Amino acid sequence: MSIALSAASADTQTESVFHQIIQAIGQKNPLQKKMIAGVMANADPLFHARVASFSENFGRLLQAHAIPVEKVADCYTKLCKDMLLEQIKFRKTGRYSSTSFAEVAQRVYHSESEMEAMVYGLAISQFLWRNHYGLFDFFIDTIARLEASKPVRSYLEIGPGHGLHLVESLRCLKSAHFDVVDISAISLALSQKVVQQFAPGHAVSFHQKDVCEFSGASAYDLVVINEVLEHLEDPLAMMRTIAGLIGDEGHVFLTTCANAPSVDHIFLYDSVEAMQAQIADAGLTIVAEKILPVEDKFPREQWKELKVEVNYAALCKKTPTAPQGATRV
Repeated sequence: MSIALSAASADTQTESVFHQIIQAIGQKNPLQKKMIAGVMANADPLFHARVASFSENFGRLLQAHAIPVEKVADCYTKLCKDMLLEQIKFRKTGRYSSTSFAEVAQRVYHSESEMEAMVYGLAISQFLWRNHYGLFDFFIDTIARLEASKPVRSYLEIGPGHGLHLVESLRCLKSAHFDVVDISAISLALSQKVVQQFAPGHAVSFHQKDVCEFSGASAYDLVVINEVLEHLEDPLAMMRTIAGLIGDEGHVFLTTCANAPSVDHIFLYDSVEAMQAQIADAGLTIVAEKILPVEDKFPREQWKELKVEVNYAALCKKTPTAPQGATRV
């Protein structure tokens, strides 16, 4: 069965790279072939327009670096296989298999081949996995609303990964200065490749540094940290650092997950409430949030007990400090 793209507004050429990738995935994995066919058949015109744009830019990146589409399909297939194995372990133990950043760095972050596989695999999952796309859509909508309300002048992204959120921010936030921080040189180089092909001509300051040691703008209008917190041993410390990087009117956009085993996930949030509580403990107040369970057949009150995997996004502001001597009611 052929997996067809049906965006009326996009021509075959711009869709061809993505089409070739999902065809290659389908040939390697019949279960993924069936899932992808369902995704593409039920997608709306906006999804197809975004796929067409991604396909055109991603095609240029692959061509510029002589990367065959089969390699990208292999990266995605490896990502799916690795996650399935981690899910099996998690169901048996109730714990993530990785326990320290040093361990994950040795297994993943210091390996160019492992990082490349993960980044390219996740770039494809951004469109093929319902929850990943749902959070991506929420991010695009959120930054557009922020920009319409008050133009963002200073932007910091921590751990940009595949760079697609950064690219959307570059396109949307017309007057912002952009800083990007990542502790991994390999990851940072991959993000730079994406920006060069997807958003040429945009100025971005890339910094290979621990964000706790980074000194950029005195107070950022927007700090973005997507799919990073679960990779840390102490995400609360990171969130407190971020809370100190925004001004009184600044925002933090973050995504993370609960009960979501992966080879490089360390910190286990066991519920949506655990994520929300940590945000509050960091001195941040949730302005808007998106909660997407992977399995939506269970009522929310059972998610923690059943260890339902949940993808989570939140737009936050700094929690106002009560004046000295004042009593909170």
